[in-house]
Amino acid sequence: MANTLNANTADSLSSSQQIQRKAFYTGLISILTEEQANEALVKWATFINETGSAFNGLNSFARDVCKNYHKDNQQRDLVRALNRALFYKDKTAANKDEVKTPVIAMDPTLDADQSILMDQPISTTDFQTFEYLFVKILKLVKAHSNETSMALHPFLNELIQSMPWSETQQQQITILIDSGTTTQMRAYRPDQLKTFLKHLRSWLVDEIGKQEAEALLIQAIKETEQQSVSVKYSPLNFV
Repeated sequence: MANTLNANTADSLSSSQQIQRKAFYTGLISILTEEQANEALVKWATFINETGSAFNGLNSFARDVCKNYHKDNQQRDLVRALNRALFYKDKTAANKDEVKTPVIAMDPTLDADQSILMDQPISTTDFQTFEYLFVKILKLVKAHSNETSMALHPFLNELIQSMPWSETQQQQITILIDSGTTTQMRAYRPDQLKTFLKHLRSWLVDEIGKQEAEALLIQAIKETEQQSVSVKYSPLNFV
């Protein structure tokens, strides 16, 4: 009966949600048995319908799962496992979409004219706003707690490597973290930077609590809105 219910639940989900479901299952079995993980996935279907996102309410979902299976002391481990599973889900989905191309290929994130000059620095409005917002978040985290700031860097390194980005796109963010500024050489597809910040938000909620994390992010957004970069691209687009 349970297997039939799980099958029906899976059939009712979109292809994207089915990929997320598999990612969640991978995270769940890090602390649960296979039977428990399957039971939790039934509740996940309700969770995803209510929130409309795999990220919104992730901590609440993990808390409920741990409470139901008497794993309260493993909530943080589960949240991190779910995040990691989602990271690799994004990367796997990107790999499936890859098409074999000649050795000399145009960057799919650029138009034809930009691809001809793909080794020249560029400056897109979304990245300008992201750059200021992201650096502001890093500064606010450090001001909040040096310990949290130190713990954040390994997470960001893992996140960058797990995102479905090119090596150059990854380097841009790595340099930005290390130096507070970077030279943009590649653009990002719609929502790539937004997804990156969603992962960061989820981590902050887990580390410092929802209230503190939300206050920090709101402050970063407000300060970014006061900058000239926000005229062409609002930081609210990343929320």
